[in-house]
Amino acid sequence: ILALLVALAPGGGTVLAAGPYIVTKTADTNATCASGTNCSLREAIKAANAAPGEIQFNIPTSDPGYQAGGGYWRISVQSTALPAISGGSTTINGLGSDGKPKIELNGGGTIGPWGLMLTSGNNTIKGLIVNGFIATPQGGFGVLLYGETVKNNTITNNYIGTNYNATAAGGTTSSNNTVAGIALQFGASTNVIENNVISGNGGYGIYSFTSVGFITPLRQSGNIIRNN
Repeated sequence: ILALLVALAPGGGTVLAAGPYIVTKTADTNATCASGTNCSLREAIKAANAAPGEIQFNIPTSDPGYQAGGGYWRISVQSTALPAISGGSTTINGLGSDGKPKIELNGGGTIGPWGLMLTSGNNTIKGLIVNGFIATPQGGFGVLLYGETVKNNTITNNYIGTNYNATAAGGTTSSNNTVAGIALQFGASTNVIENNVISGNGGYGIYSFTSVGFITPLRQSGNIIRNN
């Protein structure tokens, strides 16, 4: 039974939080998350948007998406982008027992406009390998933080634009996060980007865009940003 907790909502109120949501397969299905039994990442994000909590992974090595040569799991995003993380106060944790990313989000050079999109606050994204996303025609981001409500998020310990062990690019310049590895747009502020490898992206490493009336304060530290 999932325990109900009280979490801080992005706007400062309180919401009921449930979790964890345990992803059990790499298949990008779009039904209802049966946590720990039959749940895709897409389904877990939808569940967490309704009742924020931590998204964890417990996928067997017998899963078709397991990459035995590298000891990680590939989620190939199908046809449409994953839903935005809109509920706030959600953690996605793909770190392995060795402290390294073990869950790859792959767009295959055909899916856009983002790998992950955040439209809420107080989220943490860690332990992901994000590559292969393109503009369709907009976008082309590995991770997109979008809008004034996107505050106090932490993006940490991810490989953005690389292969599974951050030794090479995760695709070509025309097919791999073609505009930026991480993008902040239209008022996303007071977010933390730290201890990531951001490399091999077809566009910028970190791209911050604003317009008149918006500011985009950002703290970034400990990142390796190169060859973008």
